[in-house]
Amino acid sequence: MIRSADIRHKNQIKAMYERIFSDPKKFTEYYFEERMIPERVLISADNSGKVISMLSRNAKHLSVGEKLFDADYIYAVAVDNEYRGQGLSRDMVNKAVELSAKEGTYFTYLIPVDEKIYKGNGFVTIRNSGEISLRGTGAKEDVRLEELNGRYYDSKHNIIRELVEFSADYNHNILEKNIIATYKDEAYFKVMLNQIDAEDSSIVIIRKSEKIKGYAIINGHKERQSDEIRICDYVVEPDYEFELAERIKIRYNINNIKFIYNKVMAKVTSPYFLENLNATEDKVVYIKLEDDNKIYEVNSLKGKVSISEREENLLSQTISLNLREITEFVFGMREIEGMPKMECLEGITVNEEV
Repeated sequence: MIRSADIRHKNQIKAMYERIFSDPKKFTEYYFEERMIPERVLISADNSGKVISMLSRNAKHLSVGEKLFDADYIYAVAVDNEYRGQGLSRDMVNKAVELSAKEGTYFTYLIPVDEKIYKGNGFVTIRNSGEISLRGTGAKEDVRLEELNGRYYDSKHNIIRELVEFSADYNHNILEKNIIATYKDEAYFKVMLNQIDAEDSSIVIIRKSEKIKGYAIINGHKERQSDEIRICDYVVEPDYEFELAERIKIRYNINNIKFIYNKVMAKVTSPYFLENLNATEDKVVYIKLEDDNKIYEVNSLKGKVSISEREENLLSQTISLNLREITEFVFGMREIEGMPKMECLEGITVNEEV
């Protein structure tokens, strides 16, 4: 039976995590002391009470343009070897999606180890994995680079505030409006600082005239053994992208900088997520959701979409859909006859792995 864990299961969950995953001890200790919330972990146990499978639902705050929404990031899906092949992963993911919808969180996403596993749960690939080599063009004298690492302390508050302001300006003025991004407030950067400390990583910031023009999160360069640095996230004004790369090369005396981004799969957990899209057509339609057998009114008016449940028997007038099809519609992968025209989402920039 799949159920939510509680504090009594913490040690068992941690032991299973250490058996299945190969994260460094420092990071594992950080994750279980500061990030993992037992009540947001799904587990199943054998007859003796031993935890045999787990799935973490990490809460995230995302944005599309000026709209903010909560999401669940499915992380650390694991099943003990002797219980694999029994559908436990599938059932846990389905349960996670169900809980998200009940709690009013209408978007779930994950970084898949095997894409085929999650397709069976109705997840859709919204970004493929890849890497970009960042190349410098020669350092300018009026630009400087600074490094921020170690845990968060109050003395770093002003820099955190600057990073929040820069991220907000970047999302508003540079990032395309139909791209999903992480909402980066002070809480986000405080958590990120503690995480990069656990990973022996760092944030490097590029400035011109003391104003932040971009930053990058460098993967564990303290343990680097090759002539290469890997970046898991970078946000930089277009005019300073090459300059950021050049400054990193100079500071760490390396030749290669690679930005690695992961494959991302997602699933909309309820028609209510459509309210995050912009409508381009005034129209009212009714959809019957196959996943819960409920009827929803989709009302698009003056650029806004509103969703409400309806009790009336409108079966002869409804569009029958499932959540996978709605997810594909949201990301422009599927046209649905009769649905109001909306501005589809074009992708996701989120690249945090925890």
